[in-house]
Amino acid sequence: MIGSARKPLRASRNPAQGVALAFALLLLAVLPAEAADCALRFAWWPWEPYHYLDEDGRMRGIDHALVTEAARRAGCSVTWEQVPRRRSLVLVQEGLIDAVAGLGVTAERQAMGRFSRPLRSGLNVLLVRKGEADRFPATRLADLAGQGFRLGVIAGARHSEEIDRFVGDPRVAGRIVGVPNSESALTMLARGRLDGYVDGYEVARRLMPRLGLDDAVDIHPVRLEGNTAHMLFSRASVAAELVARFDAALSAMEADGTSARLARAEGLE
Repeated sequence: MIGSARKPLRASRNPAQGVALAFALLLLAVLPAEAADCALRFAWWPWEPYHYLDEDGRMRGIDHALVTEAARRAGCSVTWEQVPRRRSLVLVQEGLIDAVAGLGVTAERQAMGRFSRPLRSGLNVLLVRKGEADRFPATRLADLAGQGFRLGVIAGARHSEEIDRFVGDPRVAGRIVGVPNSESALTMLARGRLDGYVDGYEVARRLMPRLGLDDAVDIHPVRLEGNTAHMLFSRASVAAELVARFDAALSAMEADGTSARLARAEGLE
């Protein structure tokens, strides 16, 4: 069973938050007339708890909620188009999709589009089979490099620089296993085809009971770098000024407690 974790989204208590809020509200107050008519196409794929369909077929998720509110404050409407995760980046680069939510920053992605300020932050965890954490002692991920550890890496995911460094370590050559998604990684781990894989804590704690594997998998005690997730806007279809307006909206949402409230409403810890 998964234990407690740090809360990734909090309302700011910094004394400077009043200044940040005032600045963001000033930016939003000068909304040009044409921006009020903007309509953006966001890509999504099933990825609970970030964007997914609930049992009634309604869009849900913390990224969905944050984007919807930020767009409202920026004077934009949003439509959501379901596409495969990796295909979404190609569509953003070509301007056929305007934006994607929930991505980590990489140099390759920066060439495709413009990143917003952080949409949210999150905790990464290393998942291993129940009772096997002691087989692979480690206080940091790099400690596993010389232990023959088979790490599953989810295609298209970018968790942190720490994990990128581990994957590129010559000592793990031939021990990195590509997997299409979290569901496949968790199933392969339970069946002994992997020794572990990295996922977001919020994803893992929902997926394990849904697949009936919450008693088959543990979180390894190694502490991993966290991450920040952003919106990536197409350079081909979205002006830099509009990205700045979303940044102002996100800053105001963090300062006034909206981001934390929406996270609680979506059940994030």
